[in-house]
Amino acid sequence: MSDRNANNSSTIQSLIDISLDISSLSIPPKSLHRRHISSIIRKSNLLSLAFQDLLLHHSLTPSFEKTYLVLRSFKSLLDDLQCASKIRSLMRLGSVSDAFHSLNLELLSQLESLPLADLGLSEDARDLLHLVIDQCRRSDASVDPTSEALREEVLTAFNGDVSDLAATFGRLGLDDSKSCDEEIRLLEDEIRDRVTGKSTAMMISLVGLVRFAQCVLFGSSPDPTDSDPPSDFLCPITLELMRDPVVVASGQTYDRASITRWIASGRATCPKTGQALTHLRLVPNRVLKGLISKWCRESGIPFEGTQTDVNVNGVGDDKLTASYLVEKLAESKVDDSAGRRVHELRLLSKTGSASTRTWIAESGAIPLIVPFLESDDPDVQIDAVTAILNLSIVNSNKSAIMETDGAFDAVVGVLSSGATWRARENAAATVCSLSSSRAHRRSIGGNPRVVAGLVDLLKEGPASSKKDALGAMVRLARNRENAAALVAGGLVGAAVAAVADAAEEAVMVIEAVAGRGGCAAEVVAEEGAVGVLVSVMRDGSEAARESSAAALVAVCKEGELAAVVEMMRKAGAERVVYELMETGTPRARRKAAALRSICRRWGGGTDRTVGFGSSTVELRR
Repeated sequence: MSDRNANNSSTIQSLIDISLDISSLSIPPKSLHRRHISSIIRKSNLLSLAFQDLLLHHSLTPSFEKTYLVLRSFKSLLDDLQCASKIRSLMRLGSVSDAFHSLNLELLSQLESLPLADLGLSEDARDLLHLVIDQCRRSDASVDPTSEALREEVLTAFNGDVSDLAATFGRLGLDDSKSCDEEIRLLEDEIRDRVTGKSTAMMISLVGLVRFAQCVLFGSSPDPTDSDPPSDFLCPITLELMRDPVVVASGQTYDRASITRWIASGRATCPKTGQALTHLRLVPNRVLKGLISKWCRESGIPFEGTQTDVNVNGVGDDKLTASYLVEKLAESKVDDSAGRRVHELRLLSKTGSASTRTWIAESGAIPLIVPFLESDDPDVQIDAVTAILNLSIVNSNKSAIMETDGAFDAVVGVLSSGATWRARENAAATVCSLSSSRAHRRSIGGNPRVVAGLVDLLKEGPASSKKDALGAMVRLARNRENAAALVAGGLVGAAVAAVADAAEEAVMVIEAVAGRGGCAAEVVAEEGAVGVLVSVMRDGSEAARESSAAALVAVCKEGELAAVVEMMRKAGAERVVYELMETGTPRARRKAAALRSICRRWGGGTDRTVGFGSSTVELRR
């Protein structure tokens, strides 16, 4: 037998093998492509018999490599369908049908080109091949009507109408929680393996639809009295309920406000995956938004823009919701029902737009919320102070809060003796927000209870509370009178101690009181303060190093030689200053250069000295 004939024999054996592989496949229950799959299974069965007959003949035969490649492509398509999610396959009905039809035409071309009369085949084998050729000629790209109808049902659910969800998922074969888990896994695998971002947003929405169906249909639906939403409804950045979910280039979904802040900060990466974003367009995830809206309605939670396609911004709906809640709160006594209204106002003030927050305040909500700041129920107190905090973000509301009888005093009461650390830190954040207004900064900082409450929170509170307290202090310290009051209240020592938990914020406060606050001498007098600033300038973050250098300039340039000497006694201080001059931010470099100049200016003398480059620093007695 010639080499060519031997090679063809090997190819024919491969044809037999792959034909048998295809013909042995079983059609999955409720298959979406049953007509196409059963057709190629029948053809492969016939071809395997014909090829076995052909293998018995040893005469010279044409090459069957292209025929093998066509059958190989059929097998790959069938394997892909077996591993694909059902819903994704349903969405691709047309393209899959086109693929089957295209391969049928290729197979027809290869079989028609065979010189059947010259192959020495038996009459039965030739009849089999003619039968396959006839079947290929009758092939078309039409979609099974039943599958097309099912696709329309899924699209209806996809667009928010889930009234027939159980029947639709039953026809898909997703009839229990386990099958939904498998469907979700397959969809997520497909999303992860995608090379391009095309259709990724839709696939992510499909995952959300299956998860929702799993909850609703198979007993995992959230209890309407349970305020915890499904995990897919939470923004990966804030871990809070998304109100305007959008898809980024990586295919991940985030709440629009959170990802917008992320991008605005100069970061062009996906927060969840870390991959670089190829573009910064945000694509609305309307399906997920509809599912979140439905869950919120069933859970009794206000949701912005429930009619997402009618009123995208949801301002009109929010105004109606705010008016309703304020009206009901005004009618209520301080009881569980009223507490629920405060909770709903808190949620609305958090997720709504600036216009919504303004409308809530203008509707008269602030004086109605104030009594709940003194509630004995820790959850209600947190709801009340957080609602005030959310409203204070809008500038016009700051004055409304400060001018409402008892409102600010009640916030300070929570700051000083709130039932929980969380309530106290949200009160500190409220003070910080209100202090951003110059009109109120002096009066806030002049309140001894505010100073005492912030310093106590800084000394005793957890790390998150300390950051909020320090944030308020930074703003208040910009006023000299406030800085003096803060220092007198023990701010410097508390800030030095807080460096371990919140270095950036702590050194910013020290910089503020030493610089604009005019309290450099008090900082120097605080034992260990200068040394801590040098340590942070050496080991801290970029922002912390910058603030430390600025604070050291402030305490040194006011003629505080003791500060210069203490700074230079720290091991490696000289090297740290020079490194900052080379590698720091532009402002940090300027401050480091100023430090070097100050130290050189104090150089020389006859008593106790510490070297700095070519200069010496002297402590004169």
